[in-house]
This record gives sequence, structure tokens and C-alpha cells, in this order.
Amino acid sequence: MNELTLLGIFTLAGIPVTKHWRLPNGYITTRDGESDADILKEAVYRHRSPWWLVKTPWGLIELGWRKRVIDIDWSDTPVRAILTEDDVTKDKTYIHAYGEEKAVTYLRALGLKLASIGAKDNPLQYEDAPAEAKARIAAMLSSYGYGLGKLSQGEIDYLSSVMAKAALGVANSHH
Repeated sequence: MNELTLLGIFTLAGIPVTKHWRLPNGYITTRDGESDADILKEAVYRHRSPWWLVKTPWGLIELGWRKRVIDIDWSDTPVRAILTEDDVTKDKTYIHAYGEEKAVTYLRALGLKLASIGAKDNPLQYEDAPAEAKARIAAMLSSYGYGLGKLSQGEIDYLSSVMAKAALGVANSHH
């Protein structure tokens, strides 16, 4: 998953991203006796399919693709809860999402539980976002089938904050 997709998922889920870091894919491993070609294939996959460590006001959330599911781990946050009745691998601090849409669904459920704990500051608001960030917001929402009219003002403000920070280089902590 690329950085824009990551930020879009968290934005649509309503979870503020304070900072984020790209991590090597935590699922891919090499085994003794593998050919150089297999090792190279694994290395390319690792690079193209990173995991992410996301800092939120409530703690760290780690996520990334694990074969055909997105592994989401919120064990560093205060929430200990099963997020869905869906028949997926899950516990009180992690869940496997079958695709980005389900990742948004599960993170939104987590976000509601986190919000009940109390949100932290979110200094950049929609009106502060540069025009380029506002255009990127509209494009990203459109790619997920959303329009600004389908979001609450809080969701729009948060999305704008993420995009404004990204445009200003505030949230991007890796290269």
C-alpha cells in the first residue's frame, strides 16, 4: 500500500495521523536454500508492499499487507475490543481486513472507540489547507466513491489536516 492510500484509509476511518513511518513488509521472510531469484523476488515485493507504523493521538497502529489481507495491530493504543463480528482472524488488539474497504470499516470502528477516550489537538483545518491539498482531497475522496457532501465537517477538517501536513512536509517522516 502506498502512502496516499494509507493516509486515505486513516482519513476515511476518522483517525488522525500525527506521523507515519514506512516499514519493511513484516510478513515476507527468506528461508535457507532459496535461490537468488526467489530472494530477489521477495526483496522487490518487500519494497513494493511496505508496512506502515502510524502515530495517532492515542498510540501507534501498525498495518500492512499479509498475502491477501491487511494486518492491523493497535496493541499500542488503550483500546482492547473486538471490532466486528465478521468471520476474520481477530482479537482485541488486531484484525485481518480483506482489502482496503474493510480496513476502513475496521479502523472506523476503532476510531469511534478511540474518540470516546477523547481526541487530541488537530491544528490544521480545511480553511488552512493549500489549494493543491484541497484538490488532492477531492481527488482522493472521488477515488473512494465519496464526495465532500457525504462527509461530516469533522471528517473534512481531518482530511484537510492530513493533506495540508503532507503538502507542507509535516507528516512525512520517511523518504
